[in-house]
Amino acid sequence: MKYCNFHFNQILHRRVKREKTLTHLIWSNNKSHEHLMCYNMLRALVFVNIEDLETIFNDILSSFPKEFSSLLSFLKSNYLFGRISRQRGKLIQTAPKFPPKYWNHLDTIIQKLLVTTNNLEGFHLRLKKIIMQKGVNVYILINYFNDEILNVLKIIESYNSGM
Repeated sequence: MKYCNFHFNQILHRRVKREKTLTHLIWSNNKSHEHLMCYNMLRALVFVNIEDLETIFNDILSSFPKEFSSLLSFLKSNYLFGRISRQRGKLIQTAPKFPPKYWNHLDTIIQKLLVTTNNLEGFHLRLKKIIMQKGVNVYILINYFNDEILNVLKIIESYNSGM
């Protein structure tokens, strides 16, 4: 299971919006695009090989402006390395809340799979429209699911034939 790439970027965007100075530096019209480039580098982490993620993150970490420190700390503890805490006098590193195997999409791209959940959200919307109709019964739902199965089979067939 993978998380949606859109939602990973949405979380980054929301964290940046919390910090007014960083928001201004990234999206202002100043001549230097250093802050925007740094922000885009973070967004691109979803396409980095998981084995190289720690090295690449640490490499870019040293080149980031100080205004990114809070955002980088958030990413490190929640998405990359987890938190370090002291328990009974020993340092213990907990796993990140959202490990890279769930949000990193390099393998998804290589396998030519979807990186968003738009198809699933579309299915739910279509299903909701049917369920919310007056007079809906089990037969209407069975017909709907049969149509969905046929659509999925067509997609699989076109994928297997290389289209």
